[in-house]
Amino acid sequence: MRQRLLLTFMSITAFVLMVLMIPLGVVHQQTERDNLTRRIERDAVATSAIAADVLRAPTGSSRSRLAEFLARYTSRTGARVVIVDRSGASIIDTERSDLDRSFASRPEFQRALDGRIAAGERSSTTLGYRLMYVAVPVSSNGAIRGAVRISYPARELQSRIRNYWLVLAGASLAILMVVAALGAVIASWVARPLNRLAQTAVDVGEGHLEARAIETEGPPEVRDLARSFNASVAALEELVLEQRDFVADASHQLRTPLHALHLRLDNARAHVEDLSGSPDSERALADIDAAYRDVTRLSALVESLLMLERADRTETGTLQPIDVRSILADRRDDWSTIAASVSARIAITTPDEAIVALGNRLHMEQVLDNLVENAIAASPADAEVRVTAYGQSSGVVIEVSDAGPGMSEAEIAAAFRRFHSSASAPTPGAIGGFGLGLAIVERLVERDRASVVLARNEGGGLTARVEYLAAPT
Repeated sequence: MRQRLLLTFMSITAFVLMVLMIPLGVVHQQTERDNLTRRIERDAVATSAIAADVLRAPTGSSRSRLAEFLARYTSRTGARVVIVDRSGASIIDTERSDLDRSFASRPEFQRALDGRIAAGERSSTTLGYRLMYVAVPVSSNGAIRGAVRISYPARELQSRIRNYWLVLAGASLAILMVVAALGAVIASWVARPLNRLAQTAVDVGEGHLEARAIETEGPPEVRDLARSFNASVAALEELVLEQRDFVADASHQLRTPLHALHLRLDNARAHVEDLSGSPDSERALADIDAAYRDVTRLSALVESLLMLERADRTETGTLQPIDVRSILADRRDDWSTIAASVSARIAITTPDEAIVALGNRLHMEQVLDNLVENAIAASPADAEVRVTAYGQSSGVVIEVSDAGPGMSEAEIAAAFRRFHSSASAPTPGAIGGFGLGLAIVERLVERDRASVVLARNEGGGLTARVEYLAAPT
């Protein structure tokens, strides 16, 4: 943001300077050229008036006096003066001693001998630089008696023009530097609160609803935006907290009647078993068993909701080193018991050396419990659920693989959404399958600054891959 604003300021300033400075330089260049031409023309006309008497009645003394006058003029101005007679032969040349040289072929002299003024610029092959010149006729009593040409080195004019362009460039550079300094201050004044507002929006998007933008920095429009943003976040926080409180309160309130309903069903089953033998008692026992399974599923849903609510409220704290191998060893027996209930097996693979990850031990146990229980539930009878842990350069990886039906790419993309289930219908008599397990896993993994992904196995089934930060050695 700051760079873009500064670039905008500099671009606008550079454009304005180009619009102003380039025409100014061009006008100055043309003015310098016109002034020099007029000055040379004025001197040429004055010289032609003096030379008219010499050409009308040439004498040695008059020509010498004119030559001395023009020599002083040349030494003072650096110009060259050539005077020719009617035939174009030179009679005075302030730079050459060989006279009677013919200039009749030169266009400027031809024009001057025809009674017109010739002015322009040309290159001199002998001198190696360009010349500004003016040639005027020398007339007396209405007759053209010769011509005068004054030439002036254009390099002096070009030097003045170049110096002026350098002055304009220096002034433009100074203006750009001043604008850059002021623009940097203004851009920081505008961009800093916007960047902080953007970071606050990122924090809110990551679940930190307590984050607020600073409302006292930047221009009024930015402060108004920060106030509106904070008001929206505050309303969102209040809504989310109300929903979390509702889920927590409702789940806690449902615990007690569900436990009581469990006890009532146990008592009812005991009474009905005392009346066993009749068809009505068999139907009653079947109804009680179905109700018991439904209550058990409802209890599991309440516990999952409470666990998800606690995961949502948990903040990222200080991460501690965790011995992954010890967690897998501690949980092996419980996982094996659950797997044996559906005739599945648990296979845990770890390297010989220690694997130490950064995280929260309770979070990691809950994550692995959910992933392993999901893998067991998805696996067919006599299948093997594989739990593999290993270290790599980027961190510590724990993979849980099953041999179940797997998921499609669309199902994998939606797997971590709450209450999403890949099964079209729950398995009869199954407990769980509410679509909360992976949502809980994702929240706990995020709190430990880790990541979790699902991938299909080549031979069928699904692999959940969790990557934790490695503990520094």
